[in-house]
Amino acid sequence: MIRIRWYKVISDLWSHRTRTLIVSLAVAVGVYAVGAIMATQMLMLREFHSDRNEALLADAIVYTQPFDAKLAERVQEVPGVIAAEGRQSLRARVPVADGARRNIEIVAIDDFTDMRVDRYPFIAGRWPDKRNEIMLEHMALRFLGVAIGDTIMVELADGTHKQFIVTGTMHDPRYPSPEITTFTVGAVTPAGMEYLGGGALFTEMRLRLDRDAGEPRAIVTAVEQRIERSDRTIVGRTIVGRSIIESIVNTAVMILSFFGWVILLLSAFLVINTISALIAQQVNQIGIMKLVGASRGQMIVMYLSLVLVFGVLAFSIAIPLATWTAQYLMTNLIQDLVNLRPDSLDVPLWVYGVMVAIGVFIPVLAGLFPVLQGTRITTYAALNELGMQTGTTGGGFFDRLLARLPKRWLQRPLLLAIRNTLRHKGRLLRTMVVMILGTALFIAVISVRISVNTTQEDFLRYHQYDVQVQLQESHRIARLESAALAAPGVVGVESWALGGATRVRPDGLESNRYQVIALPEASTMVDPIIQAGRWLLPDDEYAVVLNASVVQDEPDVRVGDRITLKMNGREREWLVVGFVGSDAQGPKLYMNQGVFGYENRSPGRANSVQVITESHDLLGQKTMEALLLQHFEKLGYAVRTTRTTQTLNAQNGLMFDVIVGFLILNAVLLGLVGSLGLSTTMGINMLERIREIGVLRAVGASNGAIRRIVLLEGLVIATLSWIIGFALSYPVAQVMSEQIGVALLDTPLSFTYALPAAIAWFFVLLALAVAASLGPARNAVRLTIREVLAYE
Repeated sequence: MIRIRWYKVISDLWSHRTRTLIVSLAVAVGVYAVGAIMATQMLMLREFHSDRNEALLADAIVYTQPFDAKLAERVQEVPGVIAAEGRQSLRARVPVADGARRNIEIVAIDDFTDMRVDRYPFIAGRWPDKRNEIMLEHMALRFLGVAIGDTIMVELADGTHKQFIVTGTMHDPRYPSPEITTFTVGAVTPAGMEYLGGGALFTEMRLRLDRDAGEPRAIVTAVEQRIERSDRTIVGRTIVGRSIIESIVNTAVMILSFFGWVILLLSAFLVINTISALIAQQVNQIGIMKLVGASRGQMIVMYLSLVLVFGVLAFSIAIPLATWTAQYLMTNLIQDLVNLRPDSLDVPLWVYGVMVAIGVFIPVLAGLFPVLQGTRITTYAALNELGMQTGTTGGGFFDRLLARLPKRWLQRPLLLAIRNTLRHKGRLLRTMVVMILGTALFIAVISVRISVNTTQEDFLRYHQYDVQVQLQESHRIARLESAALAAPGVVGVESWALGGATRVRPDGLESNRYQVIALPEASTMVDPIIQAGRWLLPDDEYAVVLNASVVQDEPDVRVGDRITLKMNGREREWLVVGFVGSDAQGPKLYMNQGVFGYENRSPGRANSVQVITESHDLLGQKTMEALLLQHFEKLGYAVRTTRTTQTLNAQNGLMFDVIVGFLILNAVLLGLVGSLGLSTTMGINMLERIREIGVLRAVGASNGAIRRIVLLEGLVIATLSWIIGFALSYPVAQVMSEQIGVALLDTPLSFTYALPAAIAWFFVLLALAVAASLGPARNAVRLTIREVLAYE
């Protein structure tokens, strides 16, 4: 037999089915948000690091003159070096079906079965063993439009073509999707590299380091000294840091985790409101239960069991949805974007345990205080409804303020609605917190999204051309520009000299290699965003401007400092005259073309041609890219690579769209929780004021007047929430933009950015308020005076 108190729990749940459903859904939204984000985070990070650990990725690469495997064995004896292996690589192009060419990095591997650094996990087919065979990265099949067993044509820098048979696929987790990097990877034997025109020896010393043995740069310096003792010159070095994809992954996880916990916390407020109202409505019942012998402990267990049902229903709904969402995101978004090869999509059991615990404990903890407070009342006070009033008016500051306002400002229905809204200040605050944060986060997300778009447009200020053609060698500027202008559709041209430099730091260690862009003294194709100092002047000689990515890598450098740059083995001091924003394409140094040409012994020469064409849309730029490639190759120039600004902008946008898309999803979830909370609050408020409604009906209030009072109460709550949320959206947008790495170029809440989103959200809140109030308003006008007087 079920005890009487459990009949009461079942009765409370079933007789208020709508309330049970709304509260359970609100908690389910919170559990779903946290669970989906946690499951996605665990799957993504687990498979991401598993991929990279399996590949034994290099921590550093030293570029030097050709060497054999014996030198790598000697380098491996350097303290702090775990493994050293020689590689040789080159860049080439592969013609594809639409007549375009796709870039490919081809790497020579000495022994495919014993790769100790930058290992390529095998996927399908077989490893190449002949000189005309190649193993492709698995995403290259789609990128190049080929299959295992097909023959691809590799086009070298000098225009020669070599045919290779695709023997299989492997995995290279160093790079994300080729749609982002614009190139893919292939592996050949040393004989295959000779077939391509390379040598039988290696030019890259790839290293895995023991970071506990010392600072990586110091270990690499010791390796370079060992190599130099073999009478070889060091050409350059790269300390492999955190990839951009890893940065995006970690940032997304951090932001989304914060959102998930906020949503869960806000859903807990809804539980508090519901249980507080339930206790207030059942004061008489509590008194009767105590009168017939019920102990306080029994009633606490009874009401907490009611709350526990909310939690059980919530995680029963949320867990399957959260698991499906995590697996869907992995297979349909993250896997291809990040270039993962997941071993398993099984969510760890402890994640299920966390979701169950959250679904159980959050509602119970939220309901504990109102239950303890409500069951503390004495039998006498409960039966006489003393000490548990549902709300008071008349003596507060806001009530006195409303009484002093001219009545022509506030008509009686609006005045009653405002007073009813302020009657339960605690419940009002908990309801408004949900809607305020939902408002602030929604406006901030939209503002940041628009800011990202604007920032992407400003990225193009560094690329105010349509097509860029980079050449293998430097050529006389006059000849290059004359050749470019001879192509049909070209209306403007500018030549840049591209190179590289490392900074020699005060401690003697060298930085990673930074790209150098040497611009004409009167360049019209770069309009930089100055963050500090100034831009280059035509008469500047040894002056350099650093972009934000270099500033981040070199935090000790200030405007006005002199830094030592090493180019082509020569060191020279340069004056830092300014900092500019990043173009999302990595660290760059800007200097005048004249001094760059003098320092590199190539005056009046350039290796990159920037072209402005008649058509600036994506199709027009892609057409001109193919035309210019054929045009320059026909004239005998060895083209290294080509790209368009529309493609560049799309690549930048793809990286931001993933994070912003998740943010918008969480903002929508917040709006859902807010609407559920408002609906619950309005329903509770109506039930508590049934007798007041009866009094209004008795003195002649019409159905329309009662309906307006209820509707206006919801609109007042929505309006107050919007005003406060709008004010908070500015700092929220700033925090978001800093976390996702977007330098906002204007105030996030300017009319350009946030006002349209804010106005739109205001009307959304009003619509939610009306929707949440319609049910209570309809119930209120249906009540007769007899039903009101009979209501317990």
